[in-house]
Amino acid sequence: MAKPLFIFLVIFSLIYPFSGLSKIEGMAQGPSPTPIGPPESLEELKSMLSRGLGAFPTAFKSALNEALSVWRRIYQWVKGVAGAGWGIKFNSAWERVKTLFFQRSAIFREELEKEKAEMKKEITEIFQKNLWERFKEIIK
Repeated sequence: MAKPLFIFLVIFSLIYPFSGLSKIEGMAQGPSPTPIGPPESLEELKSMLSRGLGAFPTAFKSALNEALSVWRRIYQWVKGVAGAGWGIKFNSAWERVKTLFFQRSAIFREELEKEKAEMKKEITEIFQKNLWERFKEIIK
């Protein structure tokens, strides 16, 4: 059952894009209703810019309204999930992470102090070695 359906879908997807090709060719051959080109005078340029700038606020407003509707839907979904008991689970998980972090912060501080002490020791050894070698060179 699935194999004949799959074969039909493959053949249909190969033929369908070419079925509307003649319609597109007819549209491309017809004359365009308004010629498109650069403005010939300063007045024509001003009118073109005013039309373009006049359309910008409405397009921006519609895009902003669409974005707001999407964010409202996301907010409503999150609100519904939080109201369904997921908020309690999230808060308890956050509390666990916070307590683990604060427990580990003391360990992190101790390790940081150990690393600082080791680095100071290594730096002083390197610095003393260089001074001693320099002193030997001056004597020779």
